[in-house]
Amino acid sequence: MEIICPVKRTRWGELKSKADLAALIRTYGQPYGVDQSGPACNYNSSYPCDVSLYSYMGWGLHKGIDIPLNDNEVIFAAADWECIRTSETISQGLGIVLRHQEINLETLYWHNSFNLILVGQKGKKGDKIALAGSTGLSTSTHLHFETHNIDSIGNFVNYVDPLPLISFENDKMNNLVMVEGQKDIWLVVDNKRSLVYNLLAFQLLRGNIDQVQKLTEVQLQAIPDSGIVLAGLPQE
Repeated sequence: MEIICPVKRTRWGELKSKADLAALIRTYGQPYGVDQSGPACNYNSSYPCDVSLYSYMGWGLHKGIDIPLNDNEVIFAAADWECIRTSETISQGLGIVLRHQEINLETLYWHNSFNLILVGQKGKKGDKIALAGSTGLSTSTHLHFETHNIDSIGNFVNYVDPLPLISFENDKMNNLVMVEGQKDIWLVVDNKRSLVYNLLAFQLLRGNIDQVQKLTEVQLQAIPDSGIVLAGLPQE
């Protein structure tokens, strides 16, 4: 199952890969399965300051990813879609829920400044569906992007981390990558990394180190490990 990233640009420029997106969320946004909401009183002065917003509201851990954006940045449908709900609530602000029955998934888009589609409409992956905002319980402009697994008739099954589902065209390129200062070199194919060489073996084979893309540890860990060692060369 693959979906596209629901945004193309952020406050820091164009998103080109899942590694870019993962690093952005970890540094400036909020990942799935954590609570980085901060004191509840930051969102409403009548709320207490000694507990987080999520704890105060009884929401548990974060059920999506928060992507920081500029005001009115365009938001796109992550897959071929049918709009099953739009809403405006105190917590979520302006929101959209899309159903992608062919892949048994729903995607949710919260805190929009403006919704561009209506309930009952259908469309294709990449359609413009909303503009980014900071409506609802939000302290800055961002997209809360959430994904749910659904069954064959559209019933909710469970929450799922959106990040592993998102695919970028750049991620499908075959690349040699490594983390600066580490010894392992990986081959990335179809957004999965497989161990190929250690640095010493690569140099003994007269490999061009300038052609190996340097990633941060966060960026490397955002690429799923295939568990395969492709080359039969000894590792240090």
